[in-house]
Amino acid sequence: MPRITDKRRRPISFLYVFKFQDGEAKSYKIELAAETLAMSPAGGAPPEWAALGFHRCDGCALDEKEHQFCPVAENMAPVVAEFSGRASSDPAFVSVYTARRDYSKSTSMQDGLSSLFGIIMTTSGCPAMDYLRPLVRYHQPFTSIHENTFRTASMYLLMQFARKRNSLEPDWEMRGLEKIYTDIHKVNEAIANRLKAASGMEAPALALTRLDQAATLVPFLTDELLEELGPVIRKPYLED
Repeated sequence: MPRITDKRRRPISFLYVFKFQDGEAKSYKIELAAETLAMSPAGGAPPEWAALGFHRCDGCALDEKEHQFCPVAENMAPVVAEFSGRASSDPAFVSVYTARRDYSKSTSMQDGLSSLFGIIMTTSGCPAMDYLRPLVRYHQPFTSIHENTFRTASMYLLMQFARKRNSLEPDWEMRGLEKIYTDIHKVNEAIANRLKAASGMEAPALALTRLDQAATLVPFLTDELLEELGPVIRKPYLED
């Protein structure tokens, strides 16, 4: 059986297809390196609003001498250009095609863009967003806030197990999860400000705001999630 780290694997790809009620269709494909889940920088000249110093994130760890552009903004720019002409509330049938399975949902363009932005932001090389990159390996579009909380908390605890195996101090209390999302909120806020400062960016900015609203709640929903799962987990996990 091949190991999960088999270096011969092909790049991981996600194809998003938006079909609108007026007959127009738009698509965007993302390819990630199989080993690192890193997204290659978008081709072409980035727009001015992608410059690292333009509405830079509070606490950004990147060196402006080494990074002329914000990696998140640079990779988001082609998507923003493609979708900025439509209203965020435009109904759309969004399909996501992956190697393992396909997903589809009748929703709004904003909802589809939020899912697409989630991949781009976590794989572009932003130090604050890198913590969520493992989730992209098993990306699930259109998750609810509770589904996302379950996936994120599970991923975070698995990473603590990895830290323990590498002789590092694990955070079993998950105190670091709130710090991670505090920094992610700063990124979301700064990218939204970039988009608002550029004309005609209403739809992408609202999609990012929606993504941020969902992400902000994650650290605070773990107790609620455990309460909801109480009857399910009591006998197998909470009784000796």
